[in-house]
Amino acid sequence: IAYRADFAYRELMLIWPDFIAYNPASGQNEVFPAPAYACGLRALIDNEQGWHKSLSNVPVKNVLGISKQVFWSLQAEDSDANALNNKEITTLIKRNGFR
Repeated sequence: IAYRADFAYRELMLIWPDFIAYNPASGQNEVFPAPAYACGLRALIDNEQGWHKSLSNVPVKNVLGISKQVFWSLQAEDSDANALNNKEITTLIKRNGFR
């Protein structure tokens, strides 16, 4: 949250945490930067649905997990995800897939 306060641009999207996925080159599950997935997903959505569709709540394919535990509940206003989203930090959660 303190890091986000250093930026004033609404066009900036901070994303936390990162994704865990299988790396076929190493044969291991590894941490991959979430912004890389977000850029690819943004391009896919722009191509298939248009620029007006948000990345929010879109499942990401081929992901096994996220690099940090994030508490999220639809009814919990005090959840980790809500606290971060309220500070303009896009937060990854597990709900019917990782998104």
